[in-house]
Amino acid sequence: AYYKCMPLEEAINKLDKLPDEDLRLYAKEMFMDFTKIGTYQNNNVQEDMLLAIAREAKKKGITYTEISQTCLVRQGKEAIECLENAHRVLPLIEQETGVKIRYLAAIRRDFDTVAQMLEAVDVIKAVAHSPYVVGSDILGEELNDICDMEPALKELIDYAVNEDNNFVIRIHAGENDAFRDNVEKAVKIIKNNVPEGKKYPKFRIGHGLYGKNPNTVEGKKLIQIMKEIGTVLEFNLTSNVRLNNLNNLNNCPIKFYLDSNVHCVQGTDGYGLYGTDSIDEQIALTNFLGITD
Repeated sequence: AYYKCMPLEEAINKLDKLPDEDLRLYAKEMFMDFTKIGTYQNNNVQEDMLLAIAREAKKKGITYTEISQTCLVRQGKEAIECLENAHRVLPLIEQETGVKIRYLAAIRRDFDTVAQMLEAVDVIKAVAHSPYVVGSDILGEELNDICDMEPALKELIDYAVNEDNNFVIRIHAGENDAFRDNVEKAVKIIKNNVPEGKKYPKFRIGHGLYGKNPNTVEGKKLIQIMKEIGTVLEFNLTSNVRLNNLNNLNNCPIKFYLDSNVHCVQGTDGYGLYGTDSIDEQIALTNFLGITD
């Protein structure tokens, strides 16, 4: 917005002086979109960011990406504006890049009361009618027992089972060793709240680094439940190391889960934050953990 108020030549000169190369590149690209009459001329900052994300994804061969968005669970203007932006610009972005961007409406795990938490779930159910909202996410620093979120999870499971079986339920759990039972508890909450004969929702666990020892009886039982309900474990090796959640690579269980036929994903947890990308993560898996192609 600051540069868009300037004459073209002055703005370009100032943009060229930005110290960070990536920032300079993206800012100039956004500014040039603004100067062209038509598609993106009236973009706001959020819409510019979505466009930049899609263009970067296209360069890396990515055609589908999800963003966990906490704005979507806030009552009032903020959630509405976020959805308005998505509905205006995402069709144009898909047309240009071929990249589909979708949202997971994200609840932080630090609610003061159960009532506040359930209000957030009601908002998620409303925004989930948008084609650009494909699921939910429970995120934030893992400082509490996942059972504290069980009332919200029950509501989300009920919604996914009875209204939208493509609705994703993702839970961040097992990122550090403070709450080693969170992965098991999250899996069992899903298992125990889906009625017999109903299809399990799409269920993902972010991180899953710490949990039951997979060589124990309890660990093997947990793996069977994971496979039964179709759990996907999302590992983030670089992020875990840099956040000091993993200081011994032997503690990363991804290889064991793969050998046990549990679905796993290796991610970056935000490659812009951690200075890594999909190739770096693949090299880490093969060189440090001995995982084959």
